[in-house]
Amino acid sequence: MLNPMETTMRTDPVMIESPCRLSFTLIDLPGASGRKNGMASMMVHDPSFVCSVYPSDRITVESDDVGSEYRDLIVQYIEKLRCELGGGGARVVVDRSIPSHSGFGSKTNTLLSVAKGFAAVYSLDVTTDRLAEFAGRAGTSGGTVNLIDRGGFLVDGGHSTPPGFHDNPSKYLLPSRYAGAGRRPPILIALNTITFESYFKGRQIDLQNDNLKHVVNQARENGIDAIGMSSMGPVCFSFTRTPARAVAWLDELRSRGVVRRHWFTRAANYPARSIRAE
Repeated sequence: MLNPMETTMRTDPVMIESPCRLSFTLIDLPGASGRKNGMASMMVHDPSFVCSVYPSDRITVESDDVGSEYRDLIVQYIEKLRCELGGGGARVVVDRSIPSHSGFGSKTNTLLSVAKGFAAVYSLDVTTDRLAEFAGRAGTSGGTVNLIDRGGFLVDGGHSTPPGFHDNPSKYLLPSRYAGAGRRPPILIALNTITFESYFKGRQIDLQNDNLKHVVNQARENGIDAIGMSSMGPVCFSFTRTPARAVAWLDELRSRGVVRRHWFTRAANYPARSIRAE
């Protein structure tokens, strides 16, 4: 353990900008490969998370309403980082939040982005793996934990199946908020070995409201070539070769209250970035 007084402190703040994660699907749910909770996922440019971390003699967090859910969690996390790694207090200003419980990996992204800013302010040499462990993340897939250092698209291998997995898979296939910390899963190279779980994704969509089901079922008849739901939703992503037709349909759905918002984004082929705050 380091003494907080032994760390080197920057006098200027650090700004962290991180794209968000879309989850396409979990892979190999039966565990035939000896792995569980692998995920195919990709970083996108919008929405994204932006925070500024300032050196301080105490820990405070300022956020908009979207990110307010994580204020207390950020304070607790920084306290743990100080205990484990050293460093002083921090004033965290969340300039742009990722919507929570929407399928964007907002909790993992928020905590790791703040931690990277904290580490930069106090010149702490720490890996993303350790930051994820302190945050209690990567217990299921490694989508956000891997992508925040790489950007782009990847498929991670999840975790080794424990003894007894095949007798009761549901005991081990837990959402990340219940799974706790874990080692960062490896990134798979042999993409041809992946089995995409369309049946499982269909069951996830079945749990959604009628508005989401309507969008998914009617999309391909209204200018959208392919559509999917990220993680447990409700955010959906789609691809279109006729954007004007797709936008006209979505605008009409928005006017009826079926769709809350829609926008175009692009793949973010870059990791979380540390830039000097103004």
